[in-house]
Amino acid sequence: MSEKENFIISPGQLDLSRLKSLQRKPAPFTPGEPLFWDDPHISGQMLAVHLDPDTDLASRKPETIDKSVAWMMTELGLQAGDHLLDLGCGPGLYANRFAQLGVRVTGVDYSRRSIEYARNYAKMLDLDIIYRYQNYLDLEDEVLYDAAVLIFGDYCVLKLAERQKLLAKVHRALKPGGFFVLDVSTPHLADHQGEKSSWYASEAGFWRSTQHLMLENGFAYPDEMIYLDQYIVIEGDGSLTAYRNWFQDFDREMIVSELENAGFHVQSLWGELTGEPYEESSEWVGVVARRKP
Repeated sequence: MSEKENFIISPGQLDLSRLKSLQRKPAPFTPGEPLFWDDPHISGQMLAVHLDPDTDLASRKPETIDKSVAWMMTELGLQAGDHLLDLGCGPGLYANRFAQLGVRVTGVDYSRRSIEYARNYAKMLDLDIIYRYQNYLDLEDEVLYDAAVLIFGDYCVLKLAERQKLLAKVHRALKPGGFFVLDVSTPHLADHQGEKSSWYASEAGFWRSTQHLMLENGFAYPDEMIYLDQYIVIEGDGSLTAYRNWFQDFDREMIVSELENAGFHVQSLWGELTGEPYEESSEWVGVVARRKP
């Protein structure tokens, strides 16, 4: 469901009650504007953030990605010629590195701009990577991959039914004994602590290329270990759009249970997908699981 509408009821009259209702705490996983990552302007801004080597906002920094890929190659025992599925591959930052080590990579992402960039970059490097513009919840591959990865909390943005669907898709795509590697945030992640509310006016920015008013809210649901970042954009013509980024945090018992119930064996837990040890205070849980036969 889209939350896009007009903020102006009639000339000189604003729908303040509707705006107020949008800033109330919504039920967990109430949707906002769908597919915003494929918006022509927003996807360009997102790609720039992915490629910025100085931030950890959309992708981790290059030195962390290098360390993570090297660690996964060793931890999973990946060899040249093995097949790997990179879910939510973005512009191919991990896929490129795996391919340069001889792994045969298929990358799946739901941003046309990111997939286009990834294809062009792989071609420039003469890397034989398959990139598909696809929602990974619609994955239909069967028994093809030695390993699948879902990195930087992509699993956390899905509600339970979607997570269960994804795990079934990944299970079917992997060969028996194939690895599934993912990381999930915990309630200790600093970005998800406390509630917040702010606003600003902008000439242009991440969400729009024209003048707009931005209302930002953060909502915490501590009993469910859920957090929401909400962005309400009001444009000069009065059009209003609500964007919602949901995050399901996990503890070790919760993520292990979901994977075990979906036919995976959790082999090990880590604080980061770089080999850092997991502790109860860790902001992330890195998971190495295997498909049961």
